Amino acid sequence: MRHRITQLLAPPVFPDDEEATRVARVLSILFVAELLIIVIGVLGTLVVFENKLGAGILLGFLLGRLLLARALMRRGQIRQASIVWIMGIWLAATLIVLLSGRFGTTFVSFHLVIPVMIGILVGTRPAILVATLNGLLLLGVASAEMTGYPLPRYFPAPPLTQWFVLVMASVFTIIPLHVIIQELVAALARAHASEQRYAAMFDTAPVMYVIFRDPDGVPLITACNAAFLNTLGYRREQVVGHALAEFYTPASQAMLREEQTQQQWRTDSLVSSERDLVAADGRVFQNLLQVAPERDPTGQVIGVLAMYLDITARKQAEAELRAERALLVQRVEARTADLNRANVELVRAARAKDEFLSTMSHELRTPLNTILGFSGSLIDQGHGPLNAHQQTLLGKIEASGQHLLMLISDILDFTRAESGHLKLYHEDVLLTEVCESSFLSVKAQARAKQIHLALELSDQQCVLQADPKRLKQILVNLLSNAVKFTPSEGRVRLAAHGDPETRTARFSVEDTGIGIAPADLPRLFQPFVQLDARLSRAYEGTGLGLALTRRLVELHGGSLTVESTLGQGSRFTVSLPYA
Repeated sequence: MRHRITQLLAPPVFPDDEEATRVARVLSILFVAELLIIVIGVLGTLVVFENKLGAGILLGFLLGRLLLARALMRRGQIRQASIVWIMGIWLAATLIVLLSGRFGTTFVSFHLVIPVMIGILVGTRPAILVATLNGLLLLGVASAEMTGYPLPRYFPAPPLTQWFVLVMASVFTIIPLHVIIQELVAALARAHASEQRYAAMFDTAPVMYVIFRDPDGVPLITACNAAFLNTLGYRREQVVGHALAEFYTPASQAMLREEQTQQQWRTDSLVSSERDLVAADGRVFQNLLQVAPERDPTGQVIGVLAMYLDITARKQAEAELRAERALLVQRVEARTADLNRANVELVRAARAKDEFLSTMSHELRTPLNTILGFSGSLIDQGHGPLNAHQQTLLGKIEASGQHLLMLISDILDFTRAESGHLKLYHEDVLLTEVCESSFLSVKAQARAKQIHLALELSDQQCVLQADPKRLKQILVNLLSNAVKFTPSEGRVRLAAHGDPETRTARFSVEDTGIGIAPADLPRLFQPFVQLDARLSRAYEGTGLGLALTRRLVELHGGSLTVESTLGQGSRFTVSLPYA
């Protein structure tokens, strides 16, 4: 039972609204005081008052109003509860004055207390309204008594009533004021603690803080933290009260004067810039400055809060990085110049190599032609009969000479093509003729290895513009390679057809030879390269055949592609435009 009564009388707490909690606390205390007054009033009615019905109605009104105010307060409607409770007291006091017929000092003081209570708990405007109504009421009652108009005495009050009203007025005045004073003292204590906390945070912050004001147009430092003093090496009395410009370099002083002219810090936005501070020992610290206006309760700017973040190390690192970049640029430029000179030398060396090979090829072909001419004449027995052994030796000499002549021709053609001296003589070439001629050139070579040759021509009338000699050289090189790298009793096929829609002729040489590994395909068309060192011993050649072939195809405006499977064979495809 006691717990329920305590819970009923306990003031509600609103964690998100400190003001509502304070008013609820005051009202709860006044509710308890009024309950005591109502109990005393009930006892007085039973013993003292003659008009017990009127007193009972009045006390019932007070109790009902008290319960309504309490219910509103429990629901969180603190302002409505305050208005119901105070206006009920004011109405009850007014009825007592009018029905008792007495206009005493205690009643006047009680009516003066009511606006004070309203001002404390509810606000100034309701208090002014109630004070105005009280004044009109008291003025009317005073006028009636001065004119001799007798007030009705339906509710005569005994002599003790004066003291009772005086005590009630005192209670209803002292309790709110006491609670208000307690709250003010607590608020001042919290404000002081908050000020101390923020002052400690300001002074112990790792960045430099300065507060300055410029009442006469000269920014004067009013406060600074320990980081500012420790970084620059000053004492507090050397900083506070001094002009901010004293700690700036001349360049930063000029920027400060410009900011004073523009009054940039008087805006709500945070202003950022860079400033140089001079330490006590003459060192210069580069800082990132951020300033924000300090305002009074009315919103007027009274000062500036400045934060200095030391960026000296960062600036030094940036300068070193710029120097390193400049040095790197110089090194790159010097290296580029060296590479350009090296490239010039390489081009000159390549040109000299090509010219040397071209010259040597001509020089080698001249005596070789003589050797082949005389060996052919001897084989034909134009200078007398030869026995079988002599004919065999001369045959080997001629075969070796022919092979050497082919190698020298490949080298000469390749150097001409690389140096841009190889010229093509275009004319109309019948596709079937060039294919059959190339086919016959390798027929003896294929017959010696018992390799089956096949020729497929899909368009007998296809004509394209090309150098017939070089086109035959392309096909013979591909067919010779196919025969050379195909085992005995293998197959080599030459297929050719023209495509009128794309005006392109395609030549395909397919064999069942040793094939090429995928990893070796990128090196296939490099000059003087054998894909496997063992192949150079098993198969003769300089490694120029495919490189020269591809170059000749490109000079015709075409392309050369290859598809190969190791151990199964290869297919080379040449695509040439009609013109």
